[in-house]
Amino acid sequence: MTNILSNLLIDLAEYTGDNMADLQKHMDSCRQENKDEWLERSSRGFVSANDFYSSDENALYQSTAWLLRDEPMCEIIRSISESAKELDWKTVFDYGAGIATSSLVLAETANDVAVTIGDFDCPAQSFAKWKAMAYQLGNVSFEDFCTCDEVPLIESLVDCVLCIHVIGHSLNPFRTLAEVATKGKYSVWLNDFRVNDIASDDLYPMHQKKPKGWDIVFNDAFEPIGNHVLRSKIFGLDADRLAETWITSTEWGHE
Repeated sequence: MTNILSNLLIDLAEYTGDNMADLQKHMDSCRQENKDEWLERSSRGFVSANDFYSSDENALYQSTAWLLRDEPMCEIIRSISESAKELDWKTVFDYGAGIATSSLVLAETANDVAVTIGDFDCPAQSFAKWKAMAYQLGNVSFEDFCTCDEVPLIESLVDCVLCIHVIGHSLNPFRTLAEVATKGKYSVWLNDFRVNDIASDDLYPMHQKKPKGWDIVFNDAFEPIGNHVLRSKIFGLDADRLAETWITSTEWGHE
Protein backbone atom coordinates (compact mmCIF):
# COMPACT_ATOMS: atom_id res chain seq x y z
CA MET A 1 0.00 0.00 0.00
CA THR A 2 1.27 3.47 -0.84
CA ASN A 3 1.96 6.00 1.90
CA ILE A 4 -0.89 8.21 0.73
CA LEU A 5 -3.44 5.39 0.94
CA SER A 6 -2.13 4.07 4.24
CA ASN A 7 -2.01 7.55 5.83
CA LEU A 8 -5.53 8.74 4.92
CA LEU A 9 -6.56 9.40 8.52
CA ILE A 10 -3.20 10.70 9.68
CA ASP A 11 -2.99 13.21 6.84
CA LEU A 12 -6.53 14.47 7.36
CA ALA A 13 -5.96 14.89 11.10
CA GLU A 14 -2.74 16.82 10.52
CA TYR A 15 -4.35 19.05 7.90
CA THR A 16 -7.52 19.86 9.86
CA GLY A 17 -6.02 19.85 13.35
CA ASP A 18 -8.70 17.42 14.56
CA ASN A 19 -7.93 14.80 17.15
CA MET A 20 -8.87 11.26 16.18
CA ALA A 21 -12.11 11.25 18.20
CA ASP A 22 -13.38 14.43 16.54
CA LEU A 23 -12.21 13.18 13.17
CA GLN A 24 -14.27 10.02 13.53
CA LYS A 25 -17.35 12.03 14.55
CA HIS A 26 -17.02 14.20 11.45
CA MET A 27 -16.64 11.19 9.17
CA ASP A 28 -19.64 9.42 10.74
CA SER A 29 -21.95 12.39 10.19
CA CYS A 30 -20.59 14.14 7.08
CA ARG A 31 -22.62 12.28 4.46
CA GLN A 32 -25.97 13.00 6.11
CA GLU A 33 -24.93 16.57 6.85
CA ASN A 34 -24.08 17.14 3.18
CA LYS A 35 -27.44 15.79 2.08
CA ASP A 36 -29.36 17.85 4.63
CA GLU A 37 -27.51 21.05 3.74
CA TRP A 38 -28.07 20.58 0.01
CA LEU A 39 -31.80 19.94 0.47
CA GLU A 40 -32.18 22.89 2.82
CA ARG A 41 -30.39 25.27 0.45
CA SER A 42 -32.25 23.87 -2.56
CA SER A 43 -35.58 24.50 -0.82
CA ARG A 44 -34.70 28.22 -0.81
CA GLY A 45 -33.93 28.24 -4.53
CA PHE A 46 -31.43 26.87 -7.06
CA VAL A 47 -28.03 26.08 -5.60
CA SER A 48 -25.18 25.23 -7.95
CA ALA A 49 -22.50 22.65 -7.30
CA ASN A 50 -19.99 25.49 -7.46
CA ASP A 51 -21.72 27.41 -4.67
CA PHE A 52 -22.09 24.28 -2.59
CA TYR A 53 -18.60 22.81 -2.87
CA SER A 54 -16.68 26.08 -2.82
CA SER A 55 -17.04 26.20 0.97
CA ASP A 56 -17.70 22.52 1.69
CA GLU A 57 -15.27 21.32 4.34
CA ASN A 58 -17.34 18.12 4.62
CA ALA A 59 -15.88 16.94 1.31
CA LEU A 60 -12.56 16.27 3.02
CA TYR A 61 -14.16 14.00 5.60
CA GLN A 62 -16.62 12.39 3.20
CA SER A 63 -14.01 11.49 0.59
CA THR A 64 -11.67 10.08 3.23
CA ALA A 65 -14.43 8.08 4.92
CA TRP A 66 -15.50 6.69 1.55
CA LEU A 67 -12.01 5.39 0.79
CA LEU A 68 -11.63 3.87 4.24
CA ARG A 69 -14.78 1.79 3.83
CA ASP A 70 -14.48 1.07 0.10
CA GLU A 71 -11.63 -1.38 -0.49
CA PRO A 72 -12.74 -2.01 -4.11
CA MET A 73 -12.21 1.71 -4.81
CA CYS A 74 -8.76 1.52 -3.26
CA GLU A 75 -8.01 -1.42 -5.56
CA ILE A 76 -9.07 0.70 -8.53
CA ILE A 77 -6.72 3.45 -7.37
CA ARG A 78 -3.85 0.98 -7.11
CA SER A 79 -4.69 -0.47 -10.53
CA ILE A 80 -4.36 2.97 -12.14
CA SER A 81 -0.65 2.93 -11.37
CA GLU A 82 -0.35 -0.56 -12.86
CA SER A 83 -2.16 0.56 -16.02
CA ALA A 84 0.10 3.61 -16.31
CA LYS A 85 3.11 1.30 -16.42
CA GLU A 86 1.56 -1.26 -18.77
CA LEU A 87 0.26 1.35 -21.23
CA ASP A 88 3.27 3.67 -20.89
CA TRP A 89 1.38 6.76 -19.78
CA LYS A 90 3.56 9.83 -19.39
CA THR A 91 0.84 12.49 -18.99
CA VAL A 92 -2.32 12.18 -16.91
CA PHE A 93 -5.02 14.77 -16.21
CA ASP A 94 -7.28 14.26 -13.15
CA TYR A 95 -10.50 16.02 -14.07
CA GLY A 96 -12.55 17.43 -11.16
CA ALA A 97 -10.17 15.73 -8.79
CA GLY A 98 -11.46 16.74 -5.36
CA ILE A 99 -8.94 15.53 -2.76
CA ALA A 100 -7.21 13.80 -5.71
CA THR A 101 -6.27 10.52 -4.02
CA SER A 102 -6.22 8.61 -7.33
CA SER A 103 -3.82 10.96 -9.07
CA LEU A 104 -1.65 11.58 -6.01
CA VAL A 105 -1.16 7.84 -5.53
CA LEU A 106 -0.24 7.57 -9.21
CA ALA A 107 2.26 10.40 -8.84
CA GLU A 108 3.72 8.78 -5.72
CA THR A 109 4.21 5.38 -7.34
CA ALA A 110 5.18 6.51 -10.86
CA ASN A 111 7.42 9.55 -10.64
CA ASP A 112 8.04 9.51 -14.40
CA VAL A 113 4.37 10.37 -15.05
CA ALA A 114 3.48 14.07 -15.22
CA VAL A 115 0.19 14.45 -13.35
CA THR A 116 -2.05 17.52 -13.65
CA ILE A 117 -4.79 17.87 -11.05
CA GLY A 118 -7.71 20.05 -12.12
CA ASP A 119 -10.56 21.37 -10.00
CA PHE A 120 -12.04 24.68 -8.96
CA ASP A 121 -10.86 26.54 -5.88
CA CYS A 122 -12.42 24.67 -2.98
CA PRO A 123 -11.39 23.03 0.31
CA ALA A 124 -10.86 19.66 -1.40
CA GLN A 125 -8.44 21.16 -3.93
CA SER A 126 -6.58 22.96 -1.14
CA PHE A 127 -6.17 19.66 0.71
CA ALA A 128 -4.84 18.01 -2.46
CA LYS A 129 -2.26 20.80 -2.84
CA TRP A 130 -1.19 20.35 0.78
CA LYS A 131 -0.71 16.61 0.22
CA ALA A 132 1.35 17.14 -2.92
CA MET A 133 3.69 19.41 -0.96
CA ALA A 134 3.76 17.14 2.10
CA TYR A 135 4.80 14.13 -0.02
CA GLN A 136 7.16 16.24 -2.15
CA LEU A 137 5.57 15.17 -5.41
CA GLY A 138 7.53 17.14 -7.97
CA ASN A 139 5.69 15.52 -10.89
CA VAL A 140 2.34 17.06 -9.86
CA SER A 141 0.95 20.37 -11.09
CA PHE A 142 -2.44 21.99 -10.50
CA GLU A 143 -4.95 23.70 -12.75
CA ASP A 144 -7.56 25.79 -10.96
CA PHE A 145 -10.89 26.08 -12.71
CA CYS A 146 -13.02 29.19 -12.27
CA THR A 147 -16.17 27.16 -11.68
CA CYS A 148 -17.34 23.57 -11.75
CA ASP A 149 -20.64 24.58 -13.38
CA GLU A 150 -19.05 25.28 -16.75
CA VAL A 151 -16.88 22.59 -18.28
CA PRO A 152 -13.32 23.93 -18.51
CA LEU A 153 -11.38 22.96 -21.59
CA ILE A 154 -8.57 20.45 -21.34
CA GLU A 155 -6.13 22.30 -23.54
CA SER A 156 -3.59 19.56 -24.28
CA LEU A 157 -3.90 15.99 -25.44
CA VAL A 158 -2.80 13.56 -22.72
CA ASP A 159 -2.26 9.84 -22.38
CA CYS A 160 -5.06 9.43 -19.82
CA VAL A 161 -7.84 11.48 -18.26
CA LEU A 162 -9.20 10.43 -14.88
CA CYS A 163 -12.89 11.26 -14.47
CA ILE A 164 -13.79 9.61 -11.18
CA HIS A 165 -17.14 10.44 -9.59
CA VAL A 166 -17.25 13.80 -11.35
CA ILE A 167 -19.92 13.58 -14.03
CA GLY A 168 -22.83 13.83 -11.59
CA HIS A 169 -21.82 17.42 -10.82
CA SER A 170 -21.76 18.55 -14.45
CA LEU A 171 -24.66 20.65 -15.72
CA ASN A 172 -23.80 19.46 -19.23
CA PRO A 173 -22.62 15.82 -18.97
CA PHE A 174 -22.31 15.35 -22.74
CA ARG A 175 -19.95 18.32 -22.94
CA THR A 176 -17.84 16.81 -20.18
CA LEU A 177 -17.86 13.40 -21.88
CA ALA A 178 -16.77 14.92 -25.19
CA GLU A 179 -13.93 16.84 -23.54
CA VAL A 180 -12.63 13.77 -21.69
CA ALA A 181 -12.98 11.28 -24.53
CA THR A 182 -11.34 13.47 -27.18
CA LYS A 183 -8.41 14.71 -25.07
CA GLY A 184 -7.17 11.46 -23.54
CA LYS A 185 -6.04 8.34 -25.40
CA TYR A 186 -7.35 6.46 -22.39
CA SER A 187 -9.51 7.29 -19.43
CA VAL A 188 -10.51 5.87 -16.07
CA TRP A 189 -14.13 6.83 -15.67
CA LEU A 190 -16.61 6.13 -12.84
CA ASN A 191 -20.13 7.55 -13.09
CA ASP A 192 -21.99 9.04 -10.12
CA PHE A 193 -25.38 10.11 -11.44
CA ARG A 194 -28.27 10.57 -9.04
CA VAL A 195 -30.61 7.59 -9.06
CA ASN A 196 -34.02 8.83 -7.94
CA ASP A 197 -36.42 11.51 -9.13
CA ILE A 198 -37.02 12.71 -5.58
CA ALA A 199 -33.84 14.25 -4.22
CA SER A 200 -34.79 13.60 -0.60
CA ASP A 201 -34.81 9.85 -1.30
CA ASP A 202 -31.31 9.86 -2.72
CA LEU A 203 -28.01 9.55 -0.89
CA TYR A 204 -26.37 12.25 -3.03
CA PRO A 205 -29.11 14.67 -4.14
CA MET A 206 -26.46 17.22 -5.19
CA HIS A 207 -25.72 15.02 -8.24
CA GLN A 208 -27.46 15.24 -11.62
CA LYS A 209 -29.64 12.47 -13.02
CA LYS A 210 -28.36 10.43 -15.97
CA PRO A 211 -29.21 12.21 -19.25
CA LYS A 212 -31.21 10.54 -22.00
CA GLY A 213 -29.13 8.45 -24.37
CA TRP A 214 -26.11 8.49 -22.06
CA ASP A 215 -25.28 4.77 -22.25
CA ILE A 216 -25.45 4.70 -26.05
CA VAL A 217 -23.19 7.74 -26.44
CA PHE A 218 -20.79 6.54 -23.75
CA ASN A 219 -20.37 3.16 -25.48
CA ASP A 220 -19.75 4.93 -28.78
CA ALA A 221 -17.02 7.04 -27.18
CA PHE A 222 -15.07 4.38 -25.29
CA GLU A 223 -13.88 0.79 -25.52
CA PRO A 224 -13.26 -1.04 -22.21
CA ILE A 225 -9.86 -2.73 -22.05
CA GLY A 226 -9.78 -3.91 -18.43
CA ASN A 227 -8.92 -2.65 -14.95
CA HIS A 228 -11.57 0.10 -15.33
CA VAL A 229 -9.53 1.62 -18.15
CA LEU A 230 -11.29 2.77 -21.30
CA ARG A 231 -9.64 3.41 -24.68
CA SER A 232 -11.01 6.46 -26.47
CA LYS A 233 -12.57 5.78 -29.87
CA ILE A 234 -12.67 9.52 -30.62
CA PHE A 235 -9.30 10.76 -29.39
CA GLY A 236 -8.25 14.00 -31.12
CA LEU A 237 -11.67 14.85 -32.58
CA ASP A 238 -13.56 18.12 -32.12
CA ALA A 239 -15.16 18.06 -28.66
CA ASP A 240 -17.48 21.00 -29.35
CA ARG A 241 -18.94 19.43 -32.47
CA LEU A 242 -19.39 16.06 -30.81
CA ALA A 243 -21.11 17.52 -27.75
CA GLU A 244 -23.51 19.52 -29.92
CA THR A 245 -24.31 16.43 -32.00
CA TRP A 246 -24.91 14.27 -28.94
CA ILE A 247 -27.16 16.80 -27.23
CA THR A 248 -29.23 17.25 -30.39
CA SER A 249 -29.52 13.54 -31.18
CA THR A 250 -30.50 12.54 -27.64
CA GLU A 251 -33.12 15.27 -27.16
CA TRP A 252 -31.45 16.65 -24.08
CA GLY A 253 -33.14 15.68 -20.86
CA HIS A 254 -33.00 13.01 -18.18
CA GLU A 255 -33.99 9.36 -18.14
